[in-house]
Amino acid sequence: MSTLGDWGPTLGDWGPTLGAPYTPLTGSGTITISGSGALGATTALAGTAAILLIGNGSIPIDGVVLLEGTASLAIGGAAYATVPIDLGGSGSISVGGTAVLSLRETVCEEEPPVPQPSGDDVLRWTFYDPTGPETYTFDINPREGGTPSESRSFTFEKTVDPNGRAIVFEGRKDPRVISFSGTILEQGHLEAFQSWVNRPRQIRIADDLGRSFWVVFRRFEPRRRRSALYPWRHDYSVEAIEVDAP
Repeated sequence: MSTLGDWGPTLGDWGPTLGAPYTPLTGSGTITISGSGALGATTALAGTAAILLIGNGSIPIDGVVLLEGTASLAIGGAAYATVPIDLGGSGSISVGGTAVLSLRETVCEEEPPVPQPSGDDVLRWTFYDPTGPETYTFDINPREGGTPSESRSFTFEKTVDPNGRAIVFEGRKDPRVISFSGTILEQGHLEAFQSWVNRPRQIRIADDLGRSFWVVFRRFEPRRRRSALYPWRHDYSVEAIEVDAP
């Protein structure tokens, strides 16, 4: 493990990975990578430290760059970086020339606990997306549903014996289906539902009983209802398939 402080090496056509698996940069240190140079799996920059990628310099796809304070990541020439990048403070990223910067979505390592009922307080349903992460709390809890339905798959075959009984074969168990329905009163609630049910990944549903399910949404059906007080009122139904946690 090396701390580079007020130091600025130029690595040129440098092949090995620098400071694997972790390279902290502090102070006003600068690293310039060109040619076939590459950075280590995890690199943290603080203060005014900087990384400059030029030529064919690269950061490996499994790397992580942490930018804190006024630290910066500059990419020029034909360099590229395909990594999760966290920006803290006034950290910055600049891209020039034919350089390419691809930011991957990152998943929160620690899933937040599911709230449990306590006393007479009613828990609000929530959606949780580990990418971000992000949590949405319902304005109004669903009116019905929320408990997964169970189903099994069978096929039946008859034997050639006229007096024989049918043979039953059980197939792979069907995934559990979660359905719920309720009322939407405000525009923001409707738009939130439309956004969440179209996310192409697992979402955690937590209900008012303290249960949680990881699902992918299959169907969202809003039906507008006339209301003088709530022009955005809709009744809705949602269907989701339970899946493994991400």
